[in-house]
Amino acid sequence: MKITALCALALSLSTVCVELAAQVCLGTPLNAGQNQGMLGVSSWSDYGTNYDINLGRMVSPELSLKAGYTLFQSESSPTIFGHRFSTEAAYEKTLKSRDSGTAISVCPVVGLNFGRIEAPWEVWIPFGAALGFGFPLGHGAVLNPYANPRVEWWKTTIDSPFYGQYTSTLFAWGFVGGVNLIIDRYVVGARISDAGDTFGVVGGMIF
Repeated sequence: MKITALCALALSLSTVCVELAAQVCLGTPLNAGQNQGMLGVSSWSDYGTNYDINLGRMVSPELSLKAGYTLFQSESSPTIFGHRFSTEAAYEKTLKSRDSGTAISVCPVVGLNFGRIEAPWEVWIPFGAALGFGFPLGHGAVLNPYANPRVEWWKTTIDSPFYGQYTSTLFAWGFVGGVNLIIDRYVVGARISDAGDTFGVVGGMIF
């Protein structure tokens, strides 16, 4: 009930009808030549609120590309903002096509992100595999849950007027997942991430 209510807040209009022949491993079914625009995404964490926008394109029947921007606002201090730019590429392998009812696909995913909150600059590269399912619900509706466990390489650089420049690197486990509901021309969803124990609602359109 809670997720359903939050998803309703993120309704967005899509200009095309969904087909289960499309890629489902990243949560939004796309066919070759189609674009994805996530126009109103917000998420909450222990540290603040993220507002992000993502644009993606299915450049071939297997390969998808995505780029995005995130604005972070600190919960403890509303005057503290952060900015993040991200890119992502995924290559799909269909495990089960729509001909058998439920579509299943898996894809290796790699990204490149960089951003800054106050002084630290951060660059991180996530790489892993995503698994998605496309469940037809009838009357043009599709339920698309997905999960993307991954390993993340982080590099943080701090310029201090007292100690000069300091750089650290580390590897960490990461996770992004969620579920999207596509009804004819409408797309709504909920998303979870390990980054700051983030939970968010998403909405977008395919064109």
